[in-house]
Amino acid sequence: MQFSEIKKEELIENVKKISGSDDVEVDYSLPRDSSSTGFLAVTFYLDVPPNKDKLENDLADIVTVSRQAAKESGITTPDINVVAMLKDETTPLGVGNYFSITGKTYVRVEDIKV
Repeated sequence: MQFSEIKKEELIENVKKISGSDDVEVDYSLPRDSSSTGFLAVTFYLDVPPNKDKLENDLADIVTVSRQAAKESGITTPDINVVAMLKDETTPLGVGNYFSITGKTYVRVEDIKV
């Protein structure tokens, strides 16, 4: 099972549109066990942190479009991790996770003082 290069590029463009970031990374790893069909990791970098509500919504939306892109590539039960970072690459802003075993999405945004 493989995450297609076309879907990867489409996902990168969708993440850019949702988040406003111009720097997005997408990686797919093969599954560790039979409960998943792989792990999809999306990281995007921002110059300045958005407000908390926007970031929470963006992370949830990116998890959703990531699940759809994986499904369209034949990856039916992926685990997904989406991370928002400042461009300094040391400051995490928030994370969104989808766990295929529970079918639930979790979003957590950091309290960033800028």
